[in-house]
Amino acid sequence: MAGSMADYYKKCNDQILDLVELVRTPLTLLEKKNISPLIVQGVHERDIVGKIAQTGISSISEFEWVCQLRFYTKRVGSKDLIISKCMQTIYPYG
Repeated sequence: MAGSMADYYKKCNDQILDLVELVRTPLTLLEKKNISPLIVQGVHERDIVGKIAQTGISSISEFEWVCQLRFYTKRVGSKDLIISKCMQTIYPYG
C-alpha cells in the first residue's frame, strides 16, 4: 500500500477497534444503536481505503477514486471532524 494511504488504513482500523471496544461496555440501548452503524460505516471506509491503496490510485480523476464516496477529516481546534462528500466529474461533449 502507498505510504499515506497505508497510514490512513491503519487509522481507520484503529477507530473501528475503539468503537468495538466501546460497544462492549455497559451502554444504553440508544447508545448501542448509534454506535453500531458507525462500526459498519467504518469497516466499509477501511475496505475502500485498502482497495484504493492496493490498486495504486494516484489521481482523483481515476475511475476507482471517482466512483467512491470520499471522507475527509478536518481538524477544528482539538477535534477531528469527519466530512463526507460525493463528487461527480462531468466531461463536456464537443
